[in-house]
Amino acid sequence: MITYCSVERFPERAFSRLQREVFAQTEGIRAPFHQTLRRKGLPRGIKFDPDVAKLRIGAWDEDHLVGWSIGWQLTPERFYMSNSGVVSHYQRRGIYSRLVAQMLEAAAAMGCSEVVSQHLPGNRAVLEAKAKLGFVSDGFCFPTSLAKWFGFVICLERSVARVRCSHNSRSTMTI
Repeated sequence: MITYCSVERFPERAFSRLQREVFAQTEGIRAPFHQTLRRKGLPRGIKFDPDVAKLRIGAWDEDHLVGWSIGWQLTPERFYMSNSGVVSHYQRRGIYSRLVAQMLEAAAAMGCSEVVSQHLPGNRAVLEAKAKLGFVSDGFCFPTSLAKWFGFVICLERSVARVRCSHNSRSTMTI
């Protein structure tokens, strides 16, 4: 059984290792994602502010983190989904969709009307999953600060007006 819960922080060594494992599978990533963002910042007006509270939702199989999603509120109306992933042998079980749904519910509970995210064109699984969840393309971004590592990215957005605000910090799903 997979348990989902909000956490203040993910266990650091294990989380960094998990990110490297998951992002190594994504076509187009030419540098460690988290290191690049620390050095170069975020594209297209999305500002990383270390003082802004981050929402971190983890998917846990007993005590093992098997998926995550991180985001934060950009403006009173806009929420940014920054970083998500699911370990390869847990993929295709609905875990990513459940993480996104919980982020949408949390954004709606914060009063946001829109959730935005950015993705590499080669990350087809995530693009398809987000399309099924109602995200639409806002076009291509050419993030000059990240172009060396990522090239262009696909910008997605979704209204959260139709999401019911029933966010619980803890829920379970049997897979």
